[in-house]
Amino acid sequence: MEGSQIIYTITMSSFPDMLTEDEKNELKALKNAIDEHPWSVHQDKMERFTELFVKTLPRQEQKTFLTDKDSSPTILE
Repeated sequence: MEGSQIIYTITMSSFPDMLTEDEKNELKALKNAIDEHPWSVHQDKMERFTELFVKTLPRQEQKTFLTDKDSSPTILE
């Protein structure tokens, strides 16, 4: 690293809308079924609920920047 250059990493969380309207409706219906009568929900449907639920979790991405006191940060890929 030369002179006064600094490398830093930022982790950014985002909450993208990853579900379609049909998937949102399916997730809601599965949640209601699991909440009301969990023994009546087939394991395949519980797995589907998990897949849909995971898609709603916040995503994190990391960006690494290189900068020094005299310039704007440059994103390193």
